[in-house]
Amino acid sequence: MADFLNYWLKHIVNEERRPKTYQGYESVVRLHLVPGLGKKRLNRLNAQDVRQFI
Repeated sequence: MADFLNYWLKHIVNEERRPKTYQGYESVVRLHLVPGLGKKRLNRLNAQDVRQFI
């Protein structure tokens, strides 16, 4: 999941959103999503994983 989120930030968000939006997304990814879900394989992520994270 962490690899996908970093790819998404760099290649999608950074190219399609304003710098402030990128900055906000990057902090959420770095501070919350990667520590909580980063080790989970993207193809194995399911609703229960997300519910536990939330």
